[in-house]
Amino acid sequence: MASPEVNKSSPENQYDTANLERAGEEQREALRDQLEKAESKKEKESIQEVRHEALDAAQASHETTALQTREKSPAERRGPIGKAAREAQREASFKNQLEGARHSMSTSSKNFSKIIHNKAVEKASDAIGSTVARPNALLFGSIFAFISVTIVYLVAKNYGYQLSGFETIAAFILGWVLGLLYDFVRLMIHGSK
Repeated sequence: MASPEVNKSSPENQYDTANLERAGEEQREALRDQLEKAESKKEKESIQEVRHEALDAAQASHETTALQTREKSPAERRGPIGKAAREAQREASFKNQLEGARHSMSTSSKNFSKIIHNKAVEKASDAIGSTVARPNALLFGSIFAFISVTIVYLVAKNYGYQLSGFETIAAFILGWVLGLLYDFVRLMIHGSK
């Protein structure tokens, strides 16, 4: 048996070819849709993976913070910073600034800075500054010494007396005492600064 030859120009073949082309086009469209859905799904999955990683990192950070908070004493966890913590922060800040300033100093300046900022020297300086070297006492001493020595000098010159040199020191001490008394009286009347 011989197979009959198919006539390519027959209406049936043209209908089949058109159907095949249409089916091929539909198949291509279906494949494109599937590809787009797969890409969208991959994007969603990658977004979900990133979101999960971020949530895991945030949770790990939160757990670390919670552990650090639990390790703190109850006084440190409550409310505002306590006096001791403020002092510690202030001391640490002062040391950091001092170290930063010392980096730009010469060697001799660094050594002098270390001596001056020694705890014992600072305490002694603060004590002297708050008792003996009060600003009003020094100001009163200077002004009183200037005025009184000027008057004593003019009187001594007029009457022909010779000055010993102790007059200035004595006048300053007397003015300094008057300045301390002024500070004391002002403090008693107006209260602390």
